[in-house]
Amino acid sequence: MVFLQVGTTSQNLFFSIIPLFVNHPFLDTAPFHRAHIRQRRKNERTGKLNSHHTNRKERRAMPKRKRKNENGSQMTILLLFLFLQTYTAVDINIGLFLRLSTFDPTSNTRIKKGIAYDSSAVAAFVAIDHFNQRKDTIIPEFAQIPSSCNIQFVPHVFDSQSHQKQTLNAFLKARYDSSWSNYKPEIVIGCSRSAVTTPLALLTGIAEVPQVSFYSTSTKLDDTKTYPTFLRTIPSDGLVAQTITELLVKPPYNTKKISMLYVNDAYGTSYMEALQEACVAHNIMFNAYAFSFQNPKTIEDAVKALAQSDGRIIVGCVFDDDLETLMKLALKYNIAGGDPDGKQHLWIFTDSIQGVNNVKDKDARRAMDGSLRVLANGKGRNIDGWRRFEKIWDTLTTDDITQYNSQLPPIVTDPDFKYQIHSNYFEKTCNERLEAGEFTDGKYFKRMERASRMVHCRFDFYYF
Repeated sequence: MVFLQVGTTSQNLFFSIIPLFVNHPFLDTAPFHRAHIRQRRKNERTGKLNSHHTNRKERRAMPKRKRKNENGSQMTILLLFLFLQTYTAVDINIGLFLRLSTFDPTSNTRIKKGIAYDSSAVAAFVAIDHFNQRKDTIIPEFAQIPSSCNIQFVPHVFDSQSHQKQTLNAFLKARYDSSWSNYKPEIVIGCSRSAVTTPLALLTGIAEVPQVSFYSTSTKLDDTKTYPTFLRTIPSDGLVAQTITELLVKPPYNTKKISMLYVNDAYGTSYMEALQEACVAHNIMFNAYAFSFQNPKTIEDAVKALAQSDGRIIVGCVFDDDLETLMKLALKYNIAGGDPDGKQHLWIFTDSIQGVNNVKDKDARRAMDGSLRVLANGKGRNIDGWRRFEKIWDTLTTDDITQYNSQLPPIVTDPDFKYQIHSNYFEKTCNERLEAGEFTDGKYFKRMERASRMVHCRFDFYYF
């Protein structure tokens, strides 16, 4: 019997890795607290409450530092705490639903994602390796796991393909097809796109499988009744949208109007709703124009409509797959790079932009010149966990790449696709990759960080 809770100090715990090593206060834990409360009440009724469960009086007597760790508000590790009633030698299958490619349903083909996505796979494998070997060089708490805990994590990679149907097919086959029984995920890590995570979270909720996303930010996933086993280690769009309006309503912008172009999916729609709510709170006029993912015609229609509205500050909620197309059209319709009347436009991108290195067209790059990206800050040298991760990263070698590639396509669960990390991947240091835009960051001229009332955000300025 497994029951769940986050942020306690019980002795019999083990951790589900999350492929990001940062100090982060944004773990959404409500459903797991409730699950543990239900289990605790059941144990109290049946007289099976173990002595290691801390009662209220004992919690009050705890030192303040211990209580701070207990409530999970200052976690130094991005982990889901799982509890077992007994210690047995057991392997736990971890389903890593990573975004390795983009599926094109019109041509039935897959396009391999760029180098920024290699880092997600590598970080996940490093995390699992450190847990299994109880290495404490990144996560000090791993060394505190009792020696009697014989849990080992077994990673199995599934390519989400940035597509709902492909992800759901992989999950259902792994869970219920006997030919894939060895790959049945007991914990799911992922996905990246909220539009993919949302339907998967419905299935994991029904199957009572814990699911942890490190990148899906849709506010729709806040609904713990609909997604009872889902949690994430990144704040929702609502917090970052609030930060955007706080920035723009003050000098030097003093804006009274914000326009938005957004992808019409679970992520884009929730971001639009969150930004609209934040604009209303600050008495800012708000206009929004939707387009479909990987649909150039709808992108042009949305750009044309925005151009007619004379919006000067534009929030772009767009994925890398459509970024170049969008910015070429923005230049065409004079809503980027300055218009014939000499008026300027400020483009603000959301965290859906992984990097700008894949924007090759000169006009598209010119249109992005001077643009801004706002996102929750999850990495950087000002974060203790990141600095520890950086030291370990710089010790990895081609031998590690060989090991990781053996777990990436082509594999049994994905035999017809090839996704391999290049042999020279670790020739650059961690900091060099961070600066070059290969840790899901664009290459920027200047970085500024500020804390809003609710979330610590980073602002990246792009110059070409």
